[in-house]
Amino acid sequence: MDKGGYEARLRGSRQRRHADIKYDGRHRIGDELARGLCELAAHSIGRHDGPSYRLQTRYVCEDIATLRERIKGLDGDIQRSLDQHRVGQLLTTIDGIGPNTAAA
Repeated sequence: MDKGGYEARLRGSRQRRHADIKYDGRHRIGDELARGLCELAAHSIGRHDGPSYRLQTRYVCEDIATLRERIKGLDGDIQRSLDQHRVGQLLTTIDGIGPNTAAA
């Protein structure tokens, strides 16, 4: 099998997978940005490959996942706190004022 063809197919598969990532839980990265990110990565971080780099990447990804869970928990705490405060509830009825702004 031709190595260049395999790499191109693999790269295309990664681009499609990355394009489907929702960066805020709702919005997709999209094909154009995913293609650009994959091209940039191939010339920058893609050059650093090996067990130590993969381990570091895994740890960073685990840290990001942990921080996202903490943020979700804090958002829930903020919402529960606002649910018990009439002024906080009223503030969130104003356009552009969400739970985090009302809690500040």
